[in-house]
Amino acid sequence: MNRRVLLTIAYHVPHNDALARVDPTAADAARSWLDYAGAWTAWNHVRALLSVAGAVVLAVAVRVGDRAAAVLPTPAG
Repeated sequence: MNRRVLLTIAYHVPHNDALARVDPTAADAARSWLDYAGAWTAWNHVRALLSVAGAVVLAVAVRVGDRAAAVLPTPAG
């Protein structure tokens, strides 16, 4: 399982569930949102960076694989 999914399961899902339990008409609802939003946004940036890093690693692997295939001898059939 990749790190993005683990981060989502370990951090985002429990925090989203906690926010869903907040009564939007409660007096402290705005404070709950402000407390939630800052940390969630920071961890969402981490999740986005992990996604970009994964895409870069995949692109490099494909490129290296293409170069390796171009120089490797083909099996005699």
